[in-house]
Amino acid sequence: MDGVVLIDKPVGPSAFDAIKVVRRNFATRKVGHAGTLDPMASGLMVICTGRYTRLVPFLQDTVKVYRAVVRLGQSTASDDVETEVTREAPVPSMDEPHIAQVLKKFEGQVLQTPPIFSALKHRGMRLYQLARAGSDLQVPPRTVQIDRVSVCTFDAPFLEIEVVCHKGTYIRSLARDIGLALGTVAHLYALRRTHTSGFSVTEAVPMDLLALEKDPQRLLQYVVPAARALSSVMPQVMLHAADVPKMRNGNLLPLADYPGVSPDAANIALLDDVAELCAIATVQGEWLRPTRVFL
Repeated sequence: MDGVVLIDKPVGPSAFDAIKVVRRNFATRKVGHAGTLDPMASGLMVICTGRYTRLVPFLQDTVKVYRAVVRLGQSTASDDVETEVTREAPVPSMDEPHIAQVLKKFEGQVLQTPPIFSALKHRGMRLYQLARAGSDLQVPPRTVQIDRVSVCTFDAPFLEIEVVCHKGTYIRSLARDIGLALGTVAHLYALRRTHTSGFSVTEAVPMDLLALEKDPQRLLQYVVPAARALSSVMPQVMLHAADVPKMRNGNLLPLADYPGVSPDAANIALLDDVAELCAIATVQGEWLRPTRVFL
């Protein structure tokens, strides 16, 4: 039952609620996720179970794709619908070509100020705890990578966009900043994650459906093998049969025995003779050195 489970989380439940479903139905305490989602957001969560929770760092740092609805003309303290409207401003007349031109300013390496209502820590406390306590802390900006922001639909005051970005990007902050760039204010009205870790939400099982499934054999259909989960993240190499036990014992293998491996590869997934994940290795001089072994 160890592997990767793809869940389509609906609006309402928290990310931890999704994790609880996996823990209960797969009868395991060892669960990790490759990216959380706020209760107001829906979409793809990638959850690792059992010994494959050690895949989380490799699946986290991947491109993510979101569909977001930005509500122009109103701002909130949390930059989303979780708090009340604090300010209103008129929405200027504009068309989609103008909006698309403005959105180009948010592509590339962008300086972004995280929302005060976030899980980031300041002196040991979560920012949302400080915000609820009435703190006027100024959150320092940080650099994030956004590959693309494009217009899906515009029906004032609602602007739907698609965002292709990397770990650490706050879509709430992006919604707020887009409103200001368009000459008004704004907040995030709705959010759905459609892709992450090389997977699409179309491959995911609805959380409500998974919660109802109790048959272990039927649950297996929702488990993605670890090797497949890593297929879009790092190169894969099939080990020679005699090398499988050596690698599982943590031994180094001669790089010369695997001419297809690039010496520049940061990580390589090593598969056994039945194409199951055996280890993750790095190139160390003339050797393949295991960094994580899966028994």
